[in-house]
Amino acid sequence: MNAEDVAIAMKDADVGFLVTPIGPRGDMSVEIDAAHAAVAAATTARLRHLVYVSVIGIDRPTGVPILDAKRHVERILATSGIAWTSIRCGSYLKDVIDNRLELIRRRGIFVLPVARDRRFSFTCQRDVPRLVGRLLSDGQALNRPIDLIDPEARSVADTAQLLAELFGRKVTATGKCPSITSCSSPSRSTPGADTGCPASSRCSATSTATATPATPASWHRSFRPSTSRRWSNTYGP
Repeated sequence: MNAEDVAIAMKDADVGFLVTPIGPRGDMSVEIDAAHAAVAAATTARLRHLVYVSVIGIDRPTGVPILDAKRHVERILATSGIAWTSIRCGSYLKDVIDNRLELIRRRGIFVLPVARDRRFSFTCQRDVPRLVGRLLSDGQALNRPIDLIDPEARSVADTAQLLAELFGRKVTATGKCPSITSCSSPSRSTPGADTGCPASSRCSATSTATATPATPASWHRSFRPSTSRRWSNTYGP
C-alpha cells in the first residue's frame, strides 16, 4: 500500500474506511505496513476520522498472527494523532452459514467441523456499514474499539436450534461431511475416532434441533441493544 496513492484517494473525504490486507503464512508486516501507510495518508489528506475493521479478543497478545496484527494496527491508530474508531467483529454470520445454506434447506444438515459445544460470537456483515453510518451521522470518532457482536456467544448446537426455528424443520449439526452418514447419533459416535471424513479427523456427536417457524430468533446489534433484527432478514424467504 502506497501512502501517496492512498492520500489521493482520501482527498476531500471526511472519513476513511480501513480494511488491512492479510499477510501470507502469518506475516504480520503486511497489515502493519498498510496501517502505517493509511495513517500517513490520512495525515496528509487531513482526514477527520479513520474507521478500522478489526476483530474481537485482541486486548492481549494471542500468539495468532492474524489477530495480533490487528492488535498492532489498533495501537498504531491510537498513537497516530488521528481521530479513529475500531470496529471489532466476531465470526461473520454469512461466512459460517451461507456456503452451508443449501444443505441446511434441502437436507436439514448443518456441517461445521468443530466440537458442537464450541461457542462463537457472531457478527452480521450488514451491521458494519450500519454502525459506520451511525458514526458518520453522529459526527464523532470514538477513539477506541467497539465490539460489534451478538451479545450472546452461541454454540454449534445453539446455532442449529436457531436455524431450525427459522426454517421450521429439523436441523442436525454435525462435524462430518454430509457424504459420511454412518454416525447419526451420540450413541454411535466416538469422539476422536477415525471416520474417514476429509473435513475433520474427529467425529463429534451430532446435535439435532426441531422447532416450528413461528418465532425466529432475534439478532441483536451490540451497539444499539434497544433494537433487534431477526435472522429471517438475512436468511428468510
